[in-house]
Amino acid sequence: MHRLLRASEKRFWLLDRINSTHLILAAEISGCYSITQWREAVDRMQRRHPLLRASIETDGIEVWFNESAIDISIERLDETVDWVTYAAKQLATPFDTNNDALIRVGISEAHNISTVVLTAHHSIADGISAVNIIKETISGLNGQPLRVLENAPACESLLAIETARPTFSAPQKGAMPLVYPMEKRGGLVPKIERIEFSPEITSLLRRAASQNGTTMHGLLTSACLNAGRRAGIFQPRPLKIVSPVDIKRRIGLTDVVGVHLSAAIHNVDAIQNNDFWNVARQITEEARSAASMERIRAQAKSLEALMVQNNFHTALDLLMRHRERDLMVTNLGSIDTAQDLGQASVRRIWGPLAFSGHLGEFTVGIVTTNRSLTLCVGSRMLFKGFTNDIVAAILENCVLDASARYQDGLLTVT
Repeated sequence: MHRLLRASEKRFWLLDRINSTHLILAAEISGCYSITQWREAVDRMQRRHPLLRASIETDGIEVWFNESAIDISIERLDETVDWVTYAAKQLATPFDTNNDALIRVGISEAHNISTVVLTAHHSIADGISAVNIIKETISGLNGQPLRVLENAPACESLLAIETARPTFSAPQKGAMPLVYPMEKRGGLVPKIERIEFSPEITSLLRRAASQNGTTMHGLLTSACLNAGRRAGIFQPRPLKIVSPVDIKRRIGLTDVVGVHLSAAIHNVDAIQNNDFWNVARQITEEARSAASMERIRAQAKSLEALMVQNNFHTALDLLMRHRERDLMVTNLGSIDTAQDLGQASVRRIWGPLAFSGHLGEFTVGIVTTNRSLTLCVGSRMLFKGFTNDIVAAILENCVLDASARYQDGLLTVT
């Protein structure tokens, strides 16, 4: 393939020149497989998607995807390496977009379960893309055919936003360097904590959210804010929270890979609005409003204008001014595993996690698989026990009609 990056893709390419902004997603898969089986499955998945066969090149004014022959790297982890530790290091390991494939795969095996950690450059993938990649790799392990896709539509193309040519010139000499050295772009290795909710607790949370006029996303975001206040992490000031809005499922296009995202931006006053359920309802209402096609197209047009009216250095400066946030909560919803036919099948999914580059941010990934909800929290700040505070907030405000026990990262009904 050979096409220019659109604004939604270029945004992450630019931010990644300064700090690693890629995403990770992990999936537990039944069974263990040889490296040959993994290689064949990953190669088949890579051949299906044009963006997974691309590198990124630039002449200083334009930037484009270019067909490459770079294989996706597969690393089999030593049995002494925990996949969470590996995933944290991956979040701090930058991509060389000229010479690396734009995704990486790590595999951990124990007790007849394979945990696949997918690391993806954010210019070519979002959370739903990562799930698609995992599921198609499973299809490859099970020997199922995969149809090769002919194109990789950008978000703006799906929204019918016309391509605009740049109206700027190349930057003058002496401008800020656009590429930091690789060793400086990764940043601090984040810490990751995780919670698994049993099917019974997941069902209780759904019921509590419905009874209080909100959603699981609103409930869990409120629990994270509550936990941050308990731990003294979030100061008593208005907090900036980001809820990504998935466009693929919004328009019924679910099998492609690419970054197809919009976002709801929430400003929550922790002093004026500190009621658990009021915060949950605020998050839900604002997320629903941001998911309207009118708001999605308006946001995409605004980003397009920023990219075509400014050179890379100016655009990056503007993007960095707006990247600060206290918390991002990405909820992929319920993932259908009914198509996992064969020996390999998804047991759990963890994530996705991604950072904007702002040191103080927390990022949370939520997904429900096989009726069980999982929640991952990542931050470059020290926050040992933060998940305990999330569980405490949930137990106090939601799980009122059952005895619950939290042990070894699992919250279940006793």
